[in-house]
Amino acid sequence: MHGLWVGPLKVSEFMDAFMKTTKRLPRSRLAKVKFTSVPTISASEHDMSHSFIDVVGKHGLLPSGWVLRETMGDGKAKKKDEPRMLLCNEEPGASGSHWKSAEMWIDINRTAEMDAFRTDVEDLSTSLDDVTEDAKRTRRRITSYTTTQLARQHRTSTLSLLICGHHARFIRWDRSGAVVSHHFDYCAEPLPLAESFWRYGRLSRAERGFDTTARLATCIEESRLHAAISTHLFDPMKRKIPKMERSMAFDFPAHVISFTSPDGSTQGYVVQRPFSPPDAPAGRSTRAYIALDLASDELVFLKDYWRPLDDIRLPEAEIYAALHDAQLPHLPRVRCGGDVSSADVTAPHSTVSHIWKDSQRFCAHGVLKEYIQHRIVQDLAYPLTAVNNSRELVAAVRNGLECILYAHRNGWMHRDFSTGNMMLNAEGHGILNDWDHGFKIDPDHQVQPPRTGTWQFLSILLQDDPKKVHDVLDDIESCYWVLLYCALHHFDSTADHRVLEMFDYRDDETGDMDMRGGAKKMHFLIKYSKVIFSCPPLQDLTEGLRVYFRFFHGGRSLNDADVVGRAILALFDAALSRQDWAASDVLPDRFPRQQRYAMATPAPTTQFTQMSDPPLPPTALKSSKQTGKRLRGDGRDRALHESSDEYTTQSSKRQRTEAESSGNPVRRIRVGRSCKPKSLEALGSRRTTRSQTRSAQRLTRSQSKRLLLSKS
Repeated sequence: MHGLWVGPLKVSEFMDAFMKTTKRLPRSRLAKVKFTSVPTISASEHDMSHSFIDVVGKHGLLPSGWVLRETMGDGKAKKKDEPRMLLCNEEPGASGSHWKSAEMWIDINRTAEMDAFRTDVEDLSTSLDDVTEDAKRTRRRITSYTTTQLARQHRTSTLSLLICGHHARFIRWDRSGAVVSHHFDYCAEPLPLAESFWRYGRLSRAERGFDTTARLATCIEESRLHAAISTHLFDPMKRKIPKMERSMAFDFPAHVISFTSPDGSTQGYVVQRPFSPPDAPAGRSTRAYIALDLASDELVFLKDYWRPLDDIRLPEAEIYAALHDAQLPHLPRVRCGGDVSSADVTAPHSTVSHIWKDSQRFCAHGVLKEYIQHRIVQDLAYPLTAVNNSRELVAAVRNGLECILYAHRNGWMHRDFSTGNMMLNAEGHGILNDWDHGFKIDPDHQVQPPRTGTWQFLSILLQDDPKKVHDVLDDIESCYWVLLYCALHHFDSTADHRVLEMFDYRDDETGDMDMRGGAKKMHFLIKYSKVIFSCPPLQDLTEGLRVYFRFFHGGRSLNDADVVGRAILALFDAALSRQDWAASDVLPDRFPRQQRYAMATPAPTTQFTQMSDPPLPPTALKSSKQTGKRLRGDGRDRALHESSDEYTTQSSKRQRTEAESSGNPVRRIRVGRSCKPKSLEALGSRRTTRSQTRSAQRLTRSQSKRLLLSKS
């Protein structure tokens, strides 16, 4: 959220903008409200919250059925994502989830110094979040509350109340950022706080920020979803999606999402927990669900996210429609999709925080973008880890490569070929999913796009040069890295965990704010690491591809995507025509995340973990840089462009479907600088962002020793 706070907005202006009601204010009743009984300083937050509950209840500020509830009954936090108080409009459900009935969270702190934002706002050249360490802790905490709320509820926005001593301020959040009000003394000026409770309780659901196309599921609807998932999990004839059972997690309320087709028909889908809940309030905030189609009783895949709005990016549903019209092979079956709008409003759900960003009376802030809510409903798809044997893996990746080549001939690029997007359909055939980063090639538009994709599978040249134009040759090379990565994880070979370091390698010595890497991948191509697969056709194919890409990066000019694509397809087809494939040779993940994390922890005498082979020769590095000239060969590819949303702290797609059983890879580790170990585990297969800079987390020696002891 750094740089995404806008304000401060005058309290009266904030309420008129975000809590505007046509109902007549009971001014005489509101004038009697006093908060002087709320203790501070020596009192606990528990005592403060009880006083607030008493005052609000005594003066009848909330409608009937609404309740101001303390979530920590004994004054001790049960979870880090639970605020002190929640405003609810019904009793919490039997599931025990506070967020099922929550309207807004209220954070209470004993002193004004705990305020998350600056109070001296005369100097508008500084930002609101330029505060003390104590205040930063408050800001991290309230950001966590909002992240949790937005992950468990279906909202377009949400309002919050921050109490610090005898001061309060309002915050209005959406996927673009957050608008913050001025702080005010609610003991000296009780009217704004009393009025805010009264106003909020009289707003409609849409005005309170709820997505009206979603509602809480009934017990019967929730049971139908659970029964369908359980039936699928226990059916030996069906492929399995890793962690599919987590779609029924009780701490996420079940909802029914309605989708209205262009013909006016409405279909309902029951969802509960997404595969990867969003980890920030702002950004794309992708939520991928296993959903139950209430009409057909079938399980489907539903993706809900906020797409950045610009003049050159098409919505994903329109991209799929164009690709199907062009008869591209190996695409997922899309049942419905489009921007989300309420039944009584034609305009789609969009953010508004960005509208306030240009005010000259606000503190400095970063770039806020406009986002529009978008949904896609597809047939179920399965990760590459669901293959039965190595031939199925090779055939699936071959399908993805063919899809990329057909798309390029029709003027489209995918730009994120990864293990999360290369999937299987129910028959086990490879399909290329997630075209929300897809791009229409426009030779007349010469704006250079930022780098995008999943770091582990980017081409060598894309990793080496953040400003390189992403062309189809990069996507073709990503096919090789995806095949090799999955083969190393799930099929028998002589490889050990050190080979996998090339997928995560970052060069921290460049001094550049953008991530760079690729040297270890080039090393693998040039200085073979003696990885031999037990399956002969798989071994011959991976070796043939390695030799081809070594030739490809050897300084020769290879700019014709059709020539390169045909050559690589020929290698795949030759391998698939062989008769000596194993019927069932897939293995559980040979290098799970926890094991690799422990192995990658450096010994005190090492600077960082390395592959066993010698370092890449300087001549090879030079050759890698020289081959960057091939990027300029195709004028159509140079024309690719898009907005810079991939470089926000919330990539969204970081909350993409991670339906892989092969755990997340780890970051290159150095000794001597401290970090939280959880940041390494959270790295995973993630898109490149500008937030990943030289301040990347590292382990100290003492932390390394403690970690090894804990693992043992």
